[in-house]
Amino acid sequence: MKRRTRKCSLVFILGILIFSCLSGFGTNVFAMDGEYHSPYGDDDLYTVQPTERSPRDPKAGEDVILNITTWPIESGQDVWVEWTKNGVAQENVTAAYDYNSGNNTYWKADLGKFEKGDEITYTTKGSTNGGTAYESGPFTFYVTDWEYVQDVTSVVDNGDSITLNMTATAGDFSPKLYLSFEDLDTLRMELSPTGKETGHAGKSGYTVEDTAEKVTVTTEDLSIEIQKSPYRMEVHQADGTLLTSEYTTANSLGWLTDGKNVINQYQNNFMTPSDEAFYGFGERYDTINQRGKDVETYVYNEYQDQAQTERTYLAVPFFVSANKYGMYVNSDFHSQFQMASKVEDKYSFVLDNDGDMTNMLDYYVISGKDQNDIVNNYTDITGKTTLLPKWAFGLWMSANEWDRESDVSSALSNAKANDIPATGFVLEQWSDEETYYIWNNATYTAKKNREAFSYDDFTFNGKWTDPKGMVDSVHDAGMNIVLWQVPVLKDDGTVYEQRDNDEEYMISQGIVRTMEQGSLPSSGITVVRKWDFTRLH
Repeated sequence: MKRRTRKCSLVFILGILIFSCLSGFGTNVFAMDGEYHSPYGDDDLYTVQPTERSPRDPKAGEDVILNITTWPIESGQDVWVEWTKNGVAQENVTAAYDYNSGNNTYWKADLGKFEKGDEITYTTKGSTNGGTAYESGPFTFYVTDWEYVQDVTSVVDNGDSITLNMTATAGDFSPKLYLSFEDLDTLRMELSPTGKETGHAGKSGYTVEDTAEKVTVTTEDLSIEIQKSPYRMEVHQADGTLLTSEYTTANSLGWLTDGKNVINQYQNNFMTPSDEAFYGFGERYDTINQRGKDVETYVYNEYQDQAQTERTYLAVPFFVSANKYGMYVNSDFHSQFQMASKVEDKYSFVLDNDGDMTNMLDYYVISGKDQNDIVNNYTDITGKTTLLPKWAFGLWMSANEWDRESDVSSALSNAKANDIPATGFVLEQWSDEETYYIWNNATYTAKKNREAFSYDDFTFNGKWTDPKGMVDSVHDAGMNIVLWQVPVLKDDGTVYEQRDNDEEYMISQGIVRTMEQGSLPSSGITVVRKWDFTRLH
């Protein structure tokens, strides 16, 4: 009986499926559910998504590959690219199957190589057996190549800055390089490849000597010598001691452009003697002297092994040379400094520019009596910081796994037993994972709007039974306590009364920004609401 019943059931189900297909109700059984391509992915320097364009910003002569995904995995799928080149429709490019992973199939479409100045607009599409087509796009990219300063054609002394009118090795731009002095020991250089932007004024107190072969600009602290053809700059101390000079070969100071629509990068290259050491670039975990390194100025939340990966939370495009000068690239875009890592007698920087035709390359050569003087001159440009309290310069103790009072007691005992003179004590896992500001395991009555909590509003349980007593014990050990905090509210679709009250108030007051998935790296939070401190009054 059981076998017969099962057989009848299977026949009935099969009949339903056949009827559904014939009547059109089952068409999505073998239909594509989606197609996706994102040229820049997460726009992450270190992580490439499987649906990106490669390269993200194509240069002349580079093969352009579009990576695409469809879902679910099934037979009969077709993926193709509809595109134009310089406004002219091209033959569709069929994407080739690459691999399957999870519920997705991945494809590659090879658009080929292009020339500088080409404008490519494309849309990726996919369907199953000629059914509904899904698409991503349209997307546009401009094919670029490097152009460089070639010659200085004329010099204009503006009284508070100097303009060098120049020619380029290629293209139709008429570049201008502006020189000015933040102080008489600090040279600022601003390059406008198009010649349409204007540099900043600086201090007077310099002289200009203009001959057929070179330009010499002199202050009481610096002497800048500029060879006109081909262009090349040297920066000396007033006594003639060479600080730095652009590289001896041509094609040193340049920009990456299509010649019409975008400037994607800048670069410059400098000579370096074999014994020159380079310090700085913000917080670095691998070595003090960065000579021989490719140094990325890119802020990244690397949880562990920062020394091995050479990634950092705090990157600064500024270094100090052992040869008594510093260099500061004034930009918050990503840059890479190649500190004699590719060529033994050359260091370089390459600066991203996000395609903006109006952004000038802006950088400084900063001299000084010693490294302290150079850093002081640098902070004259960027702004001075407030001196931290003395204890902040001491040894800090921290471990991510300290998530209860017993861990704190153990750490304090170990520090005392081993005579560790710590002055700072950091707790990361002290709060709940909902509000991020209430001690974990505490019970309380939720509050609304601007109502503030006091210590007596909480009953402490579990991992933290006496936070005040614990903090007192840290102070008694001669340390200050730091509670690590994330200024966000998690929005994961669950119900949590205090967090939901806080979220409602933030939204009602207009002091919140919603960030989508991936915008808070390594946080484990998919969507968050972040305080917008610029709107707090």
